Amino acid sequence: MLEITSKDIGFLNGEDLRELVGLLCEAEMLQRGISTVGITWGGKQNSPDGGIDVRTNILLENFTNEYIPRQATCFQIKKSKMPPSSIKKEMSSTGILRESIKELAKESGAYIIVSGSDFLTDSDLKKRLTEMHDTVSGLEFYENLKLDFYDQGRLASWVRSHPSIVLWVRNKMGRPMQGWKPFDNWSNSPGGIDEEFLIDDRIRINYSNRIEMTAIEGINSIRKLLITPRSTLRLAGLSGVGKTRLLTALFDERIGARPLNRLQVYYTDLGDEPEPTPLQFLNQLISFKLPFILIIDNCPSDLHKKLASNFAALEILGSLITVEYDIREDLPEDTDVYKLEPVSVNLIEKLLSNRFVYINPVNIRNIAEFSGGNARMAIALAKTIDKDKIAELSDENLFERLFYQRNHRNSNLLKSAEVCSLVYSFDSRTAKQKNIELALLSKLANKSVNELFEDIAELKRRDLIQQRNIWKAVLPQAIANKLALRALESIPVEYLLEVFENGGSKRLLISFSRRLNYLHESEIAFAIVKKWFSPNGFFYPLNSLSRLNSLKLEILINIAPIAPSLTLEAIEEMASEKLEYNYLSTLPYRFYRLLDLLKSIAYDSELFERCAYLLYRFTLIEDDHFGEGGNASTFLDSLFYLEYSGTHAHPIQKLNFIKRLFSTNDFGDHYIGNSLLSRALMTGNSANLHSHFGFGARVRDYGYSPKNRDDVEFWYKLFLDFAILIAKSTLLISEKVKKTLACRFEDLWNEGLIGEEMEFEIIKISNILFWSDIWISVYSMLGKSRNEIPTESFTRLLKLEISLRPVNLADQIQIFLPSDKRLFLNVNEKKFFDQQAETIGRLASAEERILKQFLSRLSTRNDFELYHFGIGVANGCLNPIVTWKLLCKWFAIRKRAKFEVLCGFLHCLSKNNLPLVNSILDEFLSTKWSYDIYPFLQFAISLDENGVKRLKAFLDTGNVRPESLLGLKEKIGDPISNINAISDLILKISDLQKGLAVAIDIYTSLMKNEQLNADPQLRMIGEILLVKIKFEDKHEFDKCAFTTIVEYSLSGKNAQEIADMLCKRIFMALLKKKVSYEYCDRTLRLIAEKHPVIFIQNFANENQILNERMHRYFLRPWINNPFSSIDPQQLLDWCSVNVSVRVLILAELICPYTMNEDKKELRWTNLSLSLLELAPDPVILLNKYTKFFNSYYCLKLKDENLSDCMQKRLTLISQLKRSYNGAISDWSIRAESIYERLIQKKKEEERVRKEINNIRFHGFESDYEY
Repeated sequence: MLEITSKDIGFLNGEDLRELVGLLCEAEMLQRGISTVGITWGGKQNSPDGGIDVRTNILLENFTNEYIPRQATCFQIKKSKMPPSSIKKEMSSTGILRESIKELAKESGAYIIVSGSDFLTDSDLKKRLTEMHDTVSGLEFYENLKLDFYDQGRLASWVRSHPSIVLWVRNKMGRPMQGWKPFDNWSNSPGGIDEEFLIDDRIRINYSNRIEMTAIEGINSIRKLLITPRSTLRLAGLSGVGKTRLLTALFDERIGARPLNRLQVYYTDLGDEPEPTPLQFLNQLISFKLPFILIIDNCPSDLHKKLASNFAALEILGSLITVEYDIREDLPEDTDVYKLEPVSVNLIEKLLSNRFVYINPVNIRNIAEFSGGNARMAIALAKTIDKDKIAELSDENLFERLFYQRNHRNSNLLKSAEVCSLVYSFDSRTAKQKNIELALLSKLANKSVNELFEDIAELKRRDLIQQRNIWKAVLPQAIANKLALRALESIPVEYLLEVFENGGSKRLLISFSRRLNYLHESEIAFAIVKKWFSPNGFFYPLNSLSRLNSLKLEILINIAPIAPSLTLEAIEEMASEKLEYNYLSTLPYRFYRLLDLLKSIAYDSELFERCAYLLYRFTLIEDDHFGEGGNASTFLDSLFYLEYSGTHAHPIQKLNFIKRLFSTNDFGDHYIGNSLLSRALMTGNSANLHSHFGFGARVRDYGYSPKNRDDVEFWYKLFLDFAILIAKSTLLISEKVKKTLACRFEDLWNEGLIGEEMEFEIIKISNILFWSDIWISVYSMLGKSRNEIPTESFTRLLKLEISLRPVNLADQIQIFLPSDKRLFLNVNEKKFFDQQAETIGRLASAEERILKQFLSRLSTRNDFELYHFGIGVANGCLNPIVTWKLLCKWFAIRKRAKFEVLCGFLHCLSKNNLPLVNSILDEFLSTKWSYDIYPFLQFAISLDENGVKRLKAFLDTGNVRPESLLGLKEKIGDPISNINAISDLILKISDLQKGLAVAIDIYTSLMKNEQLNADPQLRMIGEILLVKIKFEDKHEFDKCAFTTIVEYSLSGKNAQEIADMLCKRIFMALLKKKVSYEYCDRTLRLIAEKHPVIFIQNFANENQILNERMHRYFLRPWINNPFSSIDPQQLLDWCSVNVSVRVLILAELICPYTMNEDKKELRWTNLSLSLLELAPDPVILLNKYTKFFNSYYCLKLKDENLSDCMQKRLTLISQLKRSYNGAISDWSIRAESIYERLIQKKKEEERVRKEINNIRFHGFESDYEY
């Protein structure tokens, strides 16, 4: 890993040492944001240097640093050892002190000698420092000069404070970390890291699918994010467009602003198979608690997600950028995505002119245009041109030159390239059992596998094939697509399909369809798609979505860009019958991808309505089975945004679709129509940042976008006019539409989209029937800071508010009916509406007609303001009994009635007339419909003796929902809350079906009451509740509440009986798998800690099978083994009663090893070693200890491979070779050899699995293994 020792420093030569000190000085400056201009070093190590190798001149007051002690600091660096006798000679070579040291003394600087060969003790260091001080003791200003001596140890410590320099040191000493690099020429540019990064003003970088940037703007944007801790970025782009070169440019001081710190970066390309893995490397970087930038090139999507998930912790100071060909849609939400577009022709010309000066400008231009902005292809072409034979090159000539051999066209090589290009990628293994893909391609090429393999190797040498582990692909895509077209023209379609469809490789068939994805202009590709959709074709029969398995769906998505209309027809035919609910519920990811495909097809305005209609049908199914807000509704909604909708449907087309929904008599259609209307009226950018707009090789943008202000106003007027029309109608949905208008009002107003005509319509609607939601919106806007609203706008708003203001009691009541806008009120506004609710309730209670009029609307709402309305009604009513009966009458006949008004009414009435409320509740309890809401009414008032009696009578009926009684927790502080009253209620609740969990919840609240906590009866109730727990269902109780009761009960006089009972029941529940261990792990640790003897008796079982079951629970890596809570001596005493049996039992149940203090190495526990001494046959015990060494049981370090865990455990076996017991040491020698072979076998298994699953070509292959 990133480690360096003093010994490693000794491997560096003199020039390396000087460069190392220079880099370390730069790292110190960059870490503090200080320019490195004042740091200088250079020349050959043995050249005359005036006694100075590295100099710092830092123009910063109050500068302090551990390794650079003064602003002016000079380092004299020596590879050789520097004994005291050599120091004076070095500082004054001719007997006279060097001028450079004299100058340093005048500047109050520092002079430091660095030795790459010395490794000093403290006394040796003091001798050298004394000699240095003696040498300058006669110097003027001597006391101002700081002197020091750095040996190997000091240098190693300095390097460790800048871990990226560890990579540099290891590279220099010939011990690099496989695949990991510090800042370097990662793209292998001929000019090295100093080669100019060519830029122009053309758009080259696309951010989050919506913001277009020039190269400079993009570089600055990426830099800004990467210097922000915990940032995760994804850089995508076609092969050959310069992604890796762009990464290097991020650190170039000549480009843009604020270049990144090149001494904080760590780079790897997954194609180099880095060791350690990126996850392991990241964990070490995080442990340093220092800033870092981690770059992973050719990184698949799933690895990016795993890496990104580690960046949530606040203490992380680093950032991540990964690079890959594709932008996948399943990236974490916190990932910023940048896409690098191809280079402009002018830049390619400039690049080629710099590197290939012998090629004339005409051919330079031809190559640049032919390359299509792909720098890698342009360079490959330029390399084929002979210096002595240069003629003007045509496109066809350029293409053929890629396949020249010895200056002549090689038809064999071209044929192989064509066949390999038919697939997006292919498995290049040649072993007989693994070469099926290569065999199929060789069949198409009419060659042997060996012949094709030789051609592939040659193409790879020419940079026309790239490799990621076992996967190879023809790249760049521009060449691959052209080659594929030639292949389609030269191979009969029937033969082609026969090989791919029936050749035995479904993965290769998918890869072929993905190549077709880029060939939408090909007539042959279209013919293939048409054939696949025809009777007896690949997709036949098209009679059900359930036939669209993952293979067919993947191919359908790939070929859709070739024939969008045919694809849509196929989906329509599959969905023509009743849509299957199972397809949506059991295959959600497959369904999501189908929805995404429909949205992509909807890009074309002529296909928009059909796609939208299918999405509408899917939305109906989702809403029926899953409720609102499913995937289908999200995709359908996204088509109706003003911008970034992904479709070029005209606004009138979209409005017509909405009108079609409103024209039916189905409220569900109206509801969806209102949702789409709401999206159309949104302002600002509302589309998902990671929305997918690509569709094969078709040129696409983000869909319809207004060109000017007139277009914007046209859009909103269109949809506002229709919304107003519906709002004025008698349709049931009109109220929902009015809420939508009110919700969008503020944003539309602020954008200047609500004109006088619209104000007039709003007032007109409100005059017919008071429009509370719109008044609340206007009122809330006026309540904001006066400075936030322009004067003219404020004046208009104020006039509008006056026109909309409630004018009578009926209007006032509507104000506090639940409103979507109310969710956004501030505290003061909420308080205002609560007060208004009480006032209006008081006024309404005086007019029975008005109260009746609104009770029906109130009763179907659930809002806290209704509670205050009930308080107001109680305050204002003249006859509480009559009013109560009126309230009950209305609520009794409504099945969905809520009870907040009733609660508020009783709460207020109880303050002045508690006996009357008790009488009301006594009578209420006898009504048929009381059971659902009685507890809530009871808990709305103070709990007295009458209330307790009522609750007991209520519980005795058995017709009770236990969760309705949770309000009892809030009554514990009431006057009647003595332990007897509450305990009886808790026990009665616990006897209800599913009432035990509620009883335990209430009981734990009771324990928090200090007055009741001391009562002995409280502990008795807890014990009774524990006895009632059967451990038959993990939902039987809340884990935390259960643990709280156990802890409380284990300190009482019946603690041993309770502990024994719990152990027996939990043991049996675990054996029968009734509950998961995680639900009772804390309880078992409590029992083991407080009553170890009882725990041992129950869980240290002499039955071998039972012990193995418990072993699997106790030794999971995330579990705290309860045996670790017991004093080891107590366990040894238990073993001594029957040593030969019990040591083996205990060996099954403990984890025999732990981490040492620095958490770097495993060691045996004292208990495990004591058991070895106690055991009659220690070898049997050792075999039990190591039984699970090749599994994840016991300790597992985060993100480690199993082989890494095994390697750490191997040290445990090795430690025992030093044992004084011959049997143990002999066992250790034999076991070490066996275990080393097991580790190598496991590493090989992991390597093979990594080939298939972790290293993919462009994030594609292992997603679809069949």
